[in-house]
Amino acid sequence: LDSDVVLPHHHQAKVLKYPLNENFLSLQIVTLKSQLIFSFWGHYKILKLMGMGHHIKKRKLYV
Repeated sequence: LDSDVVLPHHHQAKVLKYPLNENFLSLQIVTLKSQLIFSFWGHYKILKLMGMGHHIKKRKLYV
């Protein structure tokens, strides 16, 4: 075994890749909120367009 290699102990605290400070957490929350808003907005637009297409087809049938 190489004597320079030190394995972490299971009680040792893990060092995080990204620090959990307030700025980082608030940035994550804002990013998640914007993703949710755009996701809902996109689904709403798609459903609205599908609904409009459905009404246009009905009008053409009766004309």
